[in-house]
Amino acid sequence: MINAGVWRDRMWPDGWTAVTADGKRSAQFEHTLLVTETGVEVLTGRLPTSPKVFPWLSS
Repeated sequence: MINAGVWRDRMWPDGWTAVTADGKRSAQFEHTLLVTETGVEVLTGRLPTSPKVFPWLSS
């Protein structure tokens, strides 16, 4: 998570929701990766103008 406050977190009783210990604003981001014998492919949707996530893997 990227947090406006502390990095420590708490889980809600639903077992899914994570919040910061101080309750300040935060954001979470994720990527879905496909690991193959020849490398890694980012499957997360992107715009054609988005910067490369792993530019060193580009051919």
